[in-house]
Amino acid sequence: MRQNVYSIRDRCSKLYDRPWVAHSDAAAVRSFTDIATDEEHPIGRHPEDFTLFRIGTWDEQEGVLKGEAAEKVVNGAEVQTAEVIEFQSEENS
Repeated sequence: MRQNVYSIRDRCSKLYDRPWVAHSDAAAVRSFTDIATDEEHPIGRHPEDFTLFRIGTWDEQEGVLKGEAAEKVVNGAEVQTAEVIEFQSEENS
């Protein structure tokens, strides 16, 4: 099964955090939203500084990791808008 690979970029340090996988952008946005809206989490304290990017794919059956040009999914400051909620609904349809 093919999954997407994601990373969160910190605009202040100009670094990408360690990558992780999710089945879809909607699932990745849900996980990112959890931490970006948690004021106890470092990302939640400054959500505008963090952006979720899709950076590749992982095929768990073949063991193949393919990198791609980083594509913005959502910024931490955007996760509470109606656009993200609509995006998640469309992905799950």
